[in-house]
Amino acid sequence: MAALLVLAMGAIPFHGLILHVTAPAPEPGGVTPPHPVGWERFLAPDGTFEVIGPATPAVSEISTELGAAHEALFSDGLRVVWSDAPVSHAPDRRILSDVWSRSIRPLVGLTADEEADLVDAGHPGFGISVTSDGRHLAMRVFVAGGRFFEVVGIGPGRGEDSDAETFVRSFLLDL
Repeated sequence: MAALLVLAMGAIPFHGLILHVTAPAPEPGGVTPPHPVGWERFLAPDGTFEVIGPATPAVSEISTELGAAHEALFSDGLRVVWSDAPVSHAPDRRILSDVWSRSIRPLVGLTADEEADLVDAGHPGFGISVTSDGRHLAMRVFVAGGRFFEVVGIGPGRGEDSDAETFVRSFLLDL
């Protein structure tokens, strides 16, 4: 199984990475997080998740090393990738552990922290927040019933003030 970040985003040229631990997302409770003016709620065509992003995304089918998946591309650097079928019959936490280790592997030797024990609608996940040269990368991955959900934001700014972080934190599973 290859790292989902690489599958969904391609190679991301971050050098001199500084990873920051970000606070775990609150459990979904129907509260819409603050978001930039003009951003709208997007509900996945299959109803499995929602996210708040700029305008209406372009939704397409893509091929990954994990199999067929869908991608909702909101703008350059803001996207969600999800599978509509299980990528494995292993327990969700085992799939997530494998994805986590493969996602972190490119960061070996750098200062790296990850969000621990993320949970969305009872499903396990992890998150990474990276700042380098004034650009911010935020990523969260969840596994539910063998299916993966990856939400990624890359853009200018730092930490919680960036659009990338705002986008990623707005993601909610509706399973």
